[in-house]
Amino acid sequence: MNDPFGQAVDATRYDIEFSVPQVQRLRFTADCWGDDFPTLLELLSPSVEGVARVQVWLDQGIADWDPGLPSRIAQQLSDSRPNSTPAADATTIELVGDLRLLPGGEGVKNDPQYVESLLQAFHHGELDRRSYVLAIGGGAVLDTVGYAAAIAHRGIRLIRMPTTTLAQADSGVGVKNAVNWFAKKNWKGAFATPWAVINDQRLLAGLSDRDFCCGFSEAVKVAL
Repeated sequence: MNDPFGQAVDATRYDIEFSVPQVQRLRFTADCWGDDFPTLLELLSPSVEGVARVQVWLDQGIADWDPGLPSRIAQQLSDSRPNSTPAADATTIELVGDLRLLPGGEGVKNDPQYVESLLQAFHHGELDRRSYVLAIGGGAVLDTVGYAAAIAHRGIRLIRMPTTTLAQADSGVGVKNAVNWFAKKNWKGAFATPWAVINDQRLLAGLSDRDFCCGFSEAVKVAL
């Protein structure tokens, strides 16, 4: 078999290049759980029949710094439900289960039980590919939740809200998700573009000066 230019072609071998279009929605807010809450709502396309189903996972460290944050998050999402039948273009938020806490730091990436608990919660909440998992925390929590979301249903929509300067410049906006395995860092993982990332200024307020500067220095290093 020859091509139009007379060159021989092997009809049993094909190398076909293709690419999958990806969109990462990056937003910057001053206080997402305050005046800037509409920024999050705009990212929640309805899953089915005008309902956006959302499950929330929060870093224990940020909950310790702001004990009222978990209830404020739950209240904001619950209050976004219209009292009457929504219009065709309106989105109703369904908070799937209670807000869940995860410990920050490498411990959450080292222990397989956390990935298992995430997958169990996704399953029992009947999340699907058009549902949302909202992860709020440092890089380790974002990695662990992101990995579980990437392998469940071949990818549940993930919205990241990084709570450290390092995560806002690195893992929060990246496409890598991984946990530690066989005592090796990031041995088990997946590449998955998050549905959206919200870099919120207020969530950085609980950082020590040292942690703030360390993350900021990483951003400068990457820029250079």
